Amino acid sequence: MRHRIELTWAAVAREHAHMDWFLVRPLCLVWLLCAAALASGGEPLFTFGAVSDIQYGDKETKGKRQYRQALELLPRCVEKFNAERPAFVVQCGDLYDGYEKENGEDVDREKTRVEASRVLLVLRGIGAPLYHVLGNHCLRAGKEFVTRELGRECFYYEFTSAAAKGWRFLVLDGNDAGYEIMSPEQIAWLGERLAEAAKAGERVIVFCHYALLKEAARNHRLKNGDSVLPVLEGAGCVAAWIAGHDHAGGYFERAGIHHVTLKGLVESRAVPDFALFAVFSDRIIEDGFGAEPDRVLALGAIGR
Repeated sequence: MRHRIELTWAAVAREHAHMDWFLVRPLCLVWLLCAAALASGGEPLFTFGAVSDIQYGDKETKGKRQYRQALELLPRCVEKFNAERPAFVVQCGDLYDGYEKENGEDVDREKTRVEASRVLLVLRGIGAPLYHVLGNHCLRAGKEFVTRELGRECFYYEFTSAAAKGWRFLVLDGNDAGYEIMSPEQIAWLGERLAEAAKAGERVIVFCHYALLKEAARNHRLKNGDSVLPVLEGAGCVAAWIAGHDHAGGYFERAGIHHVTLKGLVESRAVPDFALFAVFSDRIIEDGFGAEPDRVLALGAIGR
């Protein structure tokens, strides 16, 4: 069935190659989801959206980072999320680039906050519940600002969705003990939440700004990921770890857990990089936009 899905997708894309990308893509998605629904025995249980490393800044392009374009492309993500009506959307960190120093001089945080507000204004147009992951660049606006604007005192937390019965979602803060470092207290909290989910027979998806595995993020990862992996893998209920930060993106499956690193929107070309995920009882289908790949992530039994 997997090969049939891929061949159908390719055929639709070739047949309509002359059409606008944003018109072709939904048609391809319909083919993919219909085929997956047949294989899974029905419609998705729920869907959710994710975007990472928007990293807008009113500054010149640097390498692949097109800071100003990020804000121009972001409304297209919002438009797509609203059209598809997912159960929720997760922003996986680094909303804005921010300023630490400019020409060797300290820059007032106010400049960062002004640009952050521009991004938040666009994101507030998303109709679905929006959950934020704290990225390292987010801290450049100051803790007081992010606490107020993102509405949280603590940036590791859990949430559920009425549309996603039997699932639990955990958001982690990869900087609470320093840059790319997760505190022992937070790791202990993670273990407690996973144990509770396993006891309840729930599956879990974890969101963090940082990836854990080199295979899933070649350049940048959580520094103490080796302390987190045993907790994840020992729980027996984690379906996926979804991260950002490493703009190149990546993927690796280990111990039945899908490690997905989203590409950074700031490095998008003409089309924004982001994703929609359709969750079935036996798989998660990632529909990637822009340069973000499409993936089919098989789900094993809980506690395996």
